Amino acid sequence: MMNNTKHQFHRLIKKIAMSRVKGLYVYMFFKNKTMNDVQSETGISRQTLSAWKKGQNVSFSNLEKIAERYHVKTTSLMDGKTMIEELIKNEPDNIIRGVYGEYLAEYNYLEEAHACNLVAS
Repeated sequence: MMNNTKHQFHRLIKKIAMSRVKGLYVYMFFKNKTMNDVQSETGISRQTLSAWKKGQNVSFSNLEKIAERYHVKTTSLMDGKTMIEELIKNEPDNIIRGVYGEYLAEYNYLEEAHACNLVAS
């Protein structure tokens, strides 16, 4: 993992800590998608996506729309770890799978560290 990309990943995990659709933002990170991209590809507004990032409720119909568009499971959109595991499973390139595996380990570590920080607060 390159340091800058790793740093961006750390920032992302911290930003989505309250989100109910962590997997969506993990997917966007790996596929280099912005909220503008998701809006234009799914019709879901940036405001809605931003609200989701902050932990507001998510409609199942919108999740289904995103899952269909990006060919991922709806449940993967809700959990970052599950999303990375799905990306690994569906990636034909061994090298990219390996990189995803590194991120999976990093994600697990960050989730654990963040949970500890919340308890300590």
